[in-house]
Order: sequence, then structure tokens, then C-alpha cells
Amino acid sequence: MKKSGLFFTLFFFILLGGSGSFAASGWVPFSSSQITASQPGGAFGYPEVSLLTSNANEVLLEVNFSGMTVEDIVEEGITYQTLFIPGGGRTYNLGWPELPTFGRFIAVPLEAEPQIEVLEYTAQTVSGYNIYPAQEQPVDKAGAPEPEFVKDEDFYQLNEFYPDRMAFMEEPKVIRGCPVSLFVLFPVQYNPATKELRVYSHMRVRISFIGGTGTFIDEAHRSPYFEPLYQNLLLNYSSLGTPPQSSGKSDTGCDFLIITHPDFQAWAESLAWWKNLTGISTWVKNTTETGSDTGSIRSYIQNAYDTWAPAPSFLLLVGDAEFVPLFYRSTHPYDGYKTGTDLYYITLDGSDYFPDIYSGRISVDSPEEAEAVMSKIINYQKDPITTPSSFYSNVLVILSPDQRSGQGFLAFQGI
Repeated sequence: MKKSGLFFTLFFFILLGGSGSFAASGWVPFSSSQITASQPGGAFGYPEVSLLTSNANEVLLEVNFSGMTVEDIVEEGITYQTLFIPGGGRTYNLGWPELPTFGRFIAVPLEAEPQIEVLEYTAQTVSGYNIYPAQEQPVDKAGAPEPEFVKDEDFYQLNEFYPDRMAFMEEPKVIRGCPVSLFVLFPVQYNPATKELRVYSHMRVRISFIGGTGTFIDEAHRSPYFEPLYQNLLLNYSSLGTPPQSSGKSDTGCDFLIITHPDFQAWAESLAWWKNLTGISTWVKNTTETGSDTGSIRSYIQNAYDTWAPAPSFLLLVGDAEFVPLFYRSTHPYDGYKTGTDLYYITLDGSDYFPDIYSGRISVDSPEEAEAVMSKIINYQKDPITTPSSFYSNVLVILSPDQRSGQGFLAFQGI
């Protein structure tokens, strides 16, 4: 079986579903001398990441894994185990063993190629595991057929550990002038023929930057509104340097761009007036100026991103799809309809799907609806809720139950 060029699709923010029934579940610490699926216990813990070195040449870090959740699942009369590491994802090669992964994003210098290597590790090998194969995700739609259980029997006969590496580095993507790359660690490897796991409790990792300018971000597109995103996302955020201050009013650009159908321009202008009053530089353009089809509107936004100073950090579209059009590119696999999206209006830097401008849409169909929505927004921001004080810290979260790994519970704990 060909093994080169394996693709590891990671689901860090998706709760994976599945079929079957549980027989047991629990937390298995990696510190135990005998890691067995029949002896789970203790409270789960997230991996600990320590950044040791960060500069334009390399990132050096250590990751300690405290353990994993193990759950039994019975499929077609056979008992399998599913594994999960809090804060991580899973490998996804259909029908192959589904194993925990752990990844984080780092900033990469402009024009550099990141390369990853594991310098040191602590590992142990344990036996007695029959790992559940990765399955197609069920479609969250009434009447959609349940995916059939898939297991690659040939792969399960291989007498070698999978994945065949401890670390993997994705090609850089761009988020508003900042190249970012996802590194992925494989803290658990599996030999399907011998039913052995190799688990890593510690890894010391170096990511080297080959070539590049030594600069981590295009300062022309750096926005103070994206700094919280960079700070929360990037392990080496400090390498970006001092964040910029708000640009304030300018004759050559704006922070907040509103594109509206002419029918709703008066109410779009009222929101712009309020945003300017609060210190967010805001311009309004209608579809007579930008063009009224997706290609023209996107070209207008691309030009604003490339040439305005400042380039917009926010985009608001005012009007339903018949007034300001959506992109229709993806066809639903079961009902045949195309799904509308505004994503392609804001993927402006690089060839990836990461947005480079924050965007939203107010889907109104009449001036009366536009008046009602804009008035609510302005009044809410003028007179925000102050009591009870817990209003901004109490959040209602709805999670889909994960039938295979308790991952829904872990996601709840993480939130």
C-alpha cells in the first residue's frame, strides 16, 4: 500500500459524530506505567505548551501530554477504542485508525518555508488496543442517509506504526498580511497488526524558517482590530513586534466599509454616522458605485484592500441576496442546492480561505426593515446593558452530542 503523501485532515473545532454504542469510557494518564483501556481514571488535562525560543530563524517549544480519553465502541459485534486528547483533533483517512492529533498556529516570516523536527521525546509502547477506523461524518439534515461503516482491512494488517512521523508542518496561509502555518504533532501512533500504541508524554520541537525576509507581517495591512486574533491564535505572537494604534479618520481609506443597495443607503448612512462618532472611521458605498454583481463587488473590495490607507478591517453588506448578491459555489451533496456565502468577498490575501477582513450582512428586504435593524443596533450601543453584571460573562452554548468520544463534553469544559 502506498504511504507517501498522506493527508491528515484535522478537525480542531468540529465535533465528530458516529454510530455504534459505548461499553466503557475514561481518562488514561500517560504517566501511568501500564496504560490500558480497562484502567481509566482521574481528571483529564490539556497539553502544556512552553515556548522556549522565538525569532526570525526558528521557534523552539516543548509540549507535555498528560493523557487521553479512551472509550469503547461496539460496531458490527467488534469492540474498538476511540482516543481523544483535549484541545486536539484527529487524523482523518477514511477507514484507517483514527488517532489523536495536537496542533497550533505560528507566524512565519514573509517568503519563508517552515520546517519541523522533533529533537527529543519521551514515549512508551502499550498493547491491547483495537482502534476505531475514521468514518465519514453524518450529514446534519433530516432524512439524510447514515454513512456506512468503513474499515480498510488491508491497512489493519500492516505491521508498522501509523502515522509514520511524529510531526507535520502545513504550508503557510495568510491572515491579513501575516503568513501563518499550522504545526501538527502525533502524540499517539498505532500498529494495527500488533494492536500496540506508542504514546508520547513529552516532545521538544524545533521549527526552522528557511529563507524569508525576517519580517513576520506586512505592516501596510496590519490592523489594530486583528491584534486580538493574532494574539490568541499565534504561539509566537511577540515576533510580530509592536502592534499599531488606531488610524483614526483618513481621506485615503477607512476601517469600516459598508456596501449597500441604494434602497437602504439612508439607513446605512445612519449607522456610519454613529460608527464615525464612536471613533471607527466608516465609509458607505452603494452598488451603483461598486457594481452590482459578485465579481464587481469583490474587485472593489480587493482594490480597497490593496490601495486604501488604511485598508478596511470590517465589511458590512446591507441587503438580502437579491439586493447584494451572494456567491454560490458549493452544492449540497443530498438536496442539490448551492449554498450561498459571503466568504469570497473577504479572502483577499494569499490563495487560502482565511478571511482578511471581518464581515457581516444585514439581510433586509425593505427600507422599513433597514430602519428597524439600524435603530436597534445604534440604540443598543448607545445604551448597553449594565445590569446584571453577569450579562457579558454568562453564555448559552449548544453542542451536538458526540457519540464516539465524549468530545462534546470536553468542548464544553474547554469553553
